[in-house]
Amino acid sequence: LGSISNASRAYGSHGLAYMLAALDQVVAQPRLADHGQSGAAQQTLLGMFAHDFNVLYTRRLLEASWVTSSWNFDAAVTGSSFGLELHHDASAGTWHIVGFLLAASIEQQRDEVPLTPPHEPPDRAVIFDEPYDDFKRRVLGAIDFDCVLEPLRSTVLRMVPSPEAPAQEDSSGWQSVGLAGFAGCIIGAGLVGVLLGIAVGRVSKSNHGSATTPMLKGKATNQVWR
Repeated sequence: LGSISNASRAYGSHGLAYMLAALDQVVAQPRLADHGQSGAAQQTLLGMFAHDFNVLYTRRLLEASWVTSSWNFDAAVTGSSFGLELHHDASAGTWHIVGFLLAASIEQQRDEVPLTPPHEPPDRAVIFDEPYDDFKRRVLGAIDFDCVLEPLRSTVLRMVPSPEAPAQEDSSGWQSVGLAGFAGCIIGAGLVGVLLGIAVGRVSKSNHGSATTPMLKGKATNQVWR
């Protein structure tokens, strides 16, 4: 819906690779718990702003689907926010990622209702909740490396398992910013801000128990944003 596979790979690969590089840098960093700050949960926000079709490219590449209150299936809703949250379970030493879409209903937008308490928040549709390594494999299998510019291309190529890695050009590594998660929001009529919001922290067992069941189980594919 809204984008074909070839166009998504051509125009969506760079943006999705950027998100993965930001997330991967967080996973690779030493945890604050290793420095006697085990009680500190960290949150960092990295923002990317674009149009609604960029969100649809990402949806196609990730083979994701969503539906929120009063909107059509897989709609890139005006004022919505598509996000990735990266979570760390310190006790197990594992990472998982949650993909979601936040969108105010047609009625909330029509009536210009505030979305902060005491008013109702926007609807949240959980798209997937999976181990970070599975998400990473999915992204690397979806993007077209020829459509990723340097120096980011060299950075993501180093993430590919060596037997599958394409030839790599000499280039300095790309540096991302902080702890990561991703979100995209549509700003104004037809405009989508891809808000690469990153929420990273310790995840308790109770959080795992209350996780919303994903609408669509993630799976590795050969399909991808720019």
